[in-house]
Amino acid sequence: SSRRRHTRCLSDWSSDVCSSDLSDFLLEDKFINYCNKQFSTDHYLFVENFLPQKTADEIYEWYSNKMNPDWWRQHTNRNTIFYTRPQEIEINALIAKQSINQDESKSYLFSQTTDHHNGCPCFECKTIKPIFSSAECLKFINLITNKSFSKANKVYCRKIGNGDFICSDNKIYHNAILQFSYCITKKWSLNWGGLKIILDSNDDINYPEVPSYNSLILKGHKELSKTNLVTPVGEKITEKQYEIFGFFE
Repeated sequence: SSRRRHTRCLSDWSSDVCSSDLSDFLLEDKFINYCNKQFSTDHYLFVENFLPQKTADEIYEWYSNKMNPDWWRQHTNRNTIFYTRPQEIEINALIAKQSINQDESKSYLFSQTTDHHNGCPCFECKTIKPIFSSAECLKFINLITNKSFSKANKVYCRKIGNGDFICSDNKIYHNAILQFSYCITKKWSLNWGGLKIILDSNDDINYPEVPSYNSLILKGHKELSKTNLVTPVGEKITEKQYEIFGFFE
């Protein structure tokens, strides 16, 4: 299976909206109806230019340059050794399937942000995380999903760089209803690795997701139950991927 998974909503509707006011755009009836239909069918939605460019750039600058580097925590459990050439998508997917069948499902190497204390005044706690629990964001999410979510929970930023990879079992998301991921990765090349791959119910490889700057992805329960992985990033790659994850509840 190689079906195109991305629903690129903004490019379809950009002529109808004012580009300087993204909030008005997100909540336009035509746009909401379109996204609602797509999510109802696919349990998956991809939205380009989710935040104003200035906000996206400030978030990127925080994680890539301004945040205290000690606030990144490396997570690793290297049970699985992937093929070293990141562009070998099908080989890495087969290795991931084999490792999962052998109960080696939690094999990964990446970094993510840590929890801060209550009332922390840093940019992440005061500005970034509240975006996803804001009234406008929740209204947008609820109109698309026909749910009544009240907040975003377990929000963190994941960083993936050279040599990092993730082989993930679907059991990790067993109780999740709706996951979001907000990408602030700039100019990522397909040949660098670090590609998200979802295996469908027949263990076929869906079209790999290449990081797209300032984009939001929503995944419903049926999508989260599928096996997913991130292929290894090439050892000589100096660029980093930054992606904010969380769940609506």
